Amino acid sequence: MKKLLILLFAILLLASCNTIINDDEATSASPYEKDIVSLYDFLEKNHPDFYNTVKEREAKQILNRSISKSDIESPASFYYSLCEIAAIPHDSHTQVGMDGMMISDLKILPIGFDWFKDGLYIVMAAGGYENLIGKKVVSINGYPFEDIIAAARMAIPNDNDIYLAKSLYGNHMRIYQFYEHLGLLQNEGIIIVETEDMKKTDIHPQSYMDAAGLEYSYLQKAIPPTLNPSSIYSAMFLDDPTAILINYHACMEMENFPFLSFCNQVLDLIAKNGYENIVIDLRYNKGGDSSIISPLVEGLAKLKEQKDIAAYVLIGEDTFSSAIMNAEQMKERLDATLVGRPTGGSVSHYGEILLETLPETGVMFQYSTKYFSGPCQGPLIPDIFVERNMFDYENGIDTDLKALGLIH
Repeated sequence: MKKLLILLFAILLLASCNTIINDDEATSASPYEKDIVSLYDFLEKNHPDFYNTVKEREAKQILNRSISKSDIESPASFYYSLCEIAAIPHDSHTQVGMDGMMISDLKILPIGFDWFKDGLYIVMAAGGYENLIGKKVVSINGYPFEDIIAAARMAIPNDNDIYLAKSLYGNHMRIYQFYEHLGLLQNEGIIIVETEDMKKTDIHPQSYMDAAGLEYSYLQKAIPPTLNPSSIYSAMFLDDPTAILINYHACMEMENFPFLSFCNQVLDLIAKNGYENIVIDLRYNKGGDSSIISPLVEGLAKLKEQKDIAAYVLIGEDTFSSAIMNAEQMKERLDATLVGRPTGGSVSHYGEILLETLPETGVMFQYSTKYFSGPCQGPLIPDIFVERNMFDYENGIDTDLKALGLIH
């Protein structure tokens, strides 16, 4: 996927959007209602396959429901109504942005979640809720996580459950209006969390500004040193003297350090020091220009012809879009072993996004313009599956590299 050129075009005027609002109703319709229809009609005309998993009749029912839920007083509710429309084509690349009014309207839970091998856990909390850190969640408002996923499939843009689950526990499940919009509340104004010890805790959402000002405690006491989040691409030695780790966190160039320069340095290092185990980390790579890493892949392929080199590619829930294409490329060219967990992105997927702006509210959204057909549907599956565990997460240990025996 070539580097995206993000272009801005004018959206079709609402007068041409006749899906749900007739001429008489259009005059009295709110800007929110008009823009929900505008988004629907635009995606219907411009998405490569808007009705690929939802029949048109069902999509129109979703449109009607989204309009009925969009409270003119609630920018956050409007956002989730737009999300329902963007979710129709079952495409993680088609997304709605949040403007300042939406963000300021959010009510945020002062706790945060993460997923480990045996379920959903609370990994962060503000004052008054610290006793919940490290506890396994049985249900939220009486709903187990699996039911929340089921309720969100047609409300949050996604193309597989890995992506959907990560977007929920990593984002939406901290937003009160998410539960409100999906009808998942028991008592208005609070969120009830039941933990494995059978205790139920009332969580009181905070305004966005108040939540941002809170002091949080975290389960994670250290970040794995192998992550190196400060650089888009980097290389480091591992405990195993035969191994080298290449981090590749985004398919893009660093302004002051071209990837080709980095690539040549790494290839020279591998050739001179005789590394036999090459690990490329794509676990946090959400995509971009799939061609950037090609010189490294081809250079490693040439080295592999001369000496015995084993390549490992780390993948996971955040591996998305072009990063999946790169993982497949290395699987084919380097006979690489994929290690980790299924990817958030799908092998066959819509992409090549463009940006647009809704005419009434100015809210921006992105949409796919092309379908990329791969050898299979759904996530890219690792050859070696490694489950996340709380001990490693809490203590800053890289579970995937430990599973390969490359760190102590």
